[in-house]
Amino acid sequence: MAGSRALEEGETRRRGFKSRVYSAENPARSTKKKERMESPVKIIVVTGTPGTGKTEISRILSERLGCRHIELSKLSRERGFISGYDDERGTWIVNLEKIRRYIKDLSSEPNSPYIVLDGHIAHLVSPKAETKLMFVLRCRPDELERRLRERGYPDKKVNENVLSELLDVVLLEALGRFPEEIICEIDTTGRDGVEVVDEMLSIIEGKKRKRLGEIDWIGALSDNGRILDLLKRIEGGGPRFS
Repeated sequence: MAGSRALEEGETRRRGFKSRVYSAENPARSTKKKERMESPVKIIVVTGTPGTGKTEISRILSERLGCRHIELSKLSRERGFISGYDDERGTWIVNLEKIRRYIKDLSSEPNSPYIVLDGHIAHLVSPKAETKLMFVLRCRPDELERRLRERGYPDKKVNENVLSELLDVVLLEALGRFPEEIICEIDTTGRDGVEVVDEMLSIIEGKKRKRLGEIDWIGALSDNGRILDLLKRIEGGGPRFS
């Protein structure tokens, strides 16, 4: 089954990822890593699978920090960074290179304010030098499925995003572009935006350690067999909940 094969491949990637993730409390961290976290933030990236709460949380975070919030999906439509439309998934196809250039130019402006960059592609377009902190929002896949179906997403889009979250796709993409020490996972399952932002601010202010590599949806859902039900729905597209 396609979902089962993807699950096996994802677990292999996860084992490789976990083998190299260090503890955020490791006293052997280099001075360079400490200095990076202590330096002023220019771009704070908020990324994650669709449905994890990025836009609401980014709006609250930017208000609390008093800085600009850029919602990439909205920016792409307003600036014409659209290259097409995917009818099957019901989603716009964006031009990543144009977005990258725009964000790079914006972040290099003199006296540019700090920016909260929000979107499921934010980790793919944010300029490396200016990105000081990256939050990868996570949501337990069965709850994510519920959220996406409540939005009216097509089955294909729901299934792809749920599988993506299950296999840590956004996190692994982020780790492919940015150093581990600036990346932090935040679980939004069953939490409201204010609670999540409170945790983010504690991390930004150095009052709470960053967490990375601690979320394991495959393990969490395997304990009571929920993962099998989830995979059946993903492969069959169907019913949703009892």
